[in-house]
Amino acid sequence: MHNRWAVVLAGGEGSTAATPRQFSRFLSGLTLLEETSRRLATTVDKEHTLFLLTQKHRRFYEPLRRQVPAARLVEQPAHRGTTLAMAFALGRLARVDPDGVVGFFPSDHYYGNINAFGLAASAAYQVAALRREHLVLIGASAHKVEPDYGWIEPGPALSWPETDARVFAVHRFVEAPGLADAVRLLERRCFWNTFMTFGTVDAFRDALGQVDAALRDTIDAIASVGPGAGEQRIVADAYRELAPRDFAAGVLARPSTRCLVVPMTGSGWMDISRPDRISDARSGDQQQSA
Repeated sequence: MHNRWAVVLAGGEGSTAATPRQFSRFLSGLTLLEETSRRLATTVDKEHTLFLLTQKHRRFYEPLRRQVPAARLVEQPAHRGTTLAMAFALGRLARVDPDGVVGFFPSDHYYGNINAFGLAASAAYQVAALRREHLVLIGASAHKVEPDYGWIEPGPALSWPETDARVFAVHRFVEAPGLADAVRLLERRCFWNTFMTFGTVDAFRDALGQVDAALRDTIDAIASVGPGAGEQRIVADAYRELAPRDFAAGVLARPSTRCLVVPMTGSGWMDISRPDRISDARSGDQQQSA
């Protein structure tokens, strides 16, 4: 049995007015970060949930610093893209539980049905624990054309005797395909890419190392030291020297990265990084086909 870990990605610069999006209250009395944390509590022990943050936002997440041990707060010195942020978190996890299975969860998502999220996340954790060399994504069932979403075109359906989870090979990733291609992807019953990605620490380490050996070295260096000044020096050097990279385009979409996808149906999933999608969520335009 492998421990489940979660990393909440909340270090981005997206904002509304003067407040970064992840610390804003759009749909309830909770911030998006708080809603993500509450949603994860049904699937992952809170002691195994890390929060990926950026130090310049500290005044916005000060309440979290009072509630959560420092070991579970991964505070970047600056925002340098998702790939480096994930490497930082993976170094922490490699130190405390190198055999764990970790899921990365963006903090700007909306769900109409949290139970559907929990079922899909549990299935993804299970598949990642079984197929330890692969990264496993959750693909939301698409019900309309979304030209600026990321899409996943599935390959053959797969099955193993250890699990009854629905899972597919990944044929290809398509980022922001434009209107005409999005129509074709919808017709082919492709999935929206939720960016929720699961795998063993080693699977992520290998995938990042194929992109840049320095990313793998950074994970290993962080894992080799205790918390405190040693880790801070390693992180400061990495954030100064390594180029920013987008994880979806720079890692997942590479032919060498071995990926699987678990479908999520009936969840009402929505990326609410755009103001109009926040309006859609408020109005109830989040139903998905089963």
